[in-house]
Amino acid sequence: MGELAERTRAWRRQRSWLLLREGAARLLCAGLCALTVLLWLDAVFLLSRPAREALGAAAVLAFAAGWVFVLRRPWRTDAWPAVIEAAAAEHPSLRPYLGSAWDLSRARPRHASRRLAQAHLEATEALLAGLPPRPVFRWVPSRPLRLLAVLGLAGALSWPWLGRASWERVLTPWRDVALERFVVLEPGDCVWTAGQPAAITARLVAGGGPAAAGDVQLWLKASDSWRRAAWERREERRAVLSVPAVVEPLWYRATWRGLASRSYRL
Repeated sequence: MGELAERTRAWRRQRSWLLLREGAARLLCAGLCALTVLLWLDAVFLLSRPAREALGAAAVLAFAAGWVFVLRRPWRTDAWPAVIEAAAAEHPSLRPYLGSAWDLSRARPRHASRRLAQAHLEATEALLAGLPPRPVFRWVPSRPLRLLAVLGLAGALSWPWLGRASWERVLTPWRDVALERFVVLEPGDCVWTAGQPAAITARLVAGGGPAAAGDVQLWLKASDSWRRAAWERREERRAVLSVPAVVEPLWYRATWRGLASRSYRL
């Protein structure tokens, strides 16, 4: 292998690794930014299941497009002109020789004799042999990458303020988190003596859910259909409804922003 072929192949490998590092770093930082946005959207608005699934599908499609346009396409484009131009810019003494020598090495000369072409190639290879062993392509993070990195880091620093439920809902959008993740309904399933009074309590147990226990809707069902019941006492962390007397099996459940608890029975 001649000096010209060896050097140009080494430069092309340097360019490939530069594109890989830049593209992978951009995808990673953009992914962190997108994940943070999705987490906070769910934490603030408690996205419905269809909305989470749609946003998750859009994120997957965006990642696939990024893989094609940011990683795969630059690798598959003709890299030799960029390699030759970058080498000539790094070593100005090569500019009168390198481009023409590369063309002569790939095709038979049409406007010069073979002896002249061979002499030109030998002169180019002599210049290449005397070059210092420094790389032509050195990775310096681009301005868009630096901006994405700052945004991604800022978003990652906000993660401790997110509840575990938001992570579960965003990373598994096809699954709904039960309301019991945020609210405990008491006394739960319980055997009650007929005629005895009872108290149904909703108590907040985790962040990321209702701001106050009274924001939870309570539903009751005896022999008829489900009906909404109003809380008697509302506190910041607790809401209570008193039942004067349980004379028949009483079912109750709670809902909040599309989340629902299971049904409990007294």
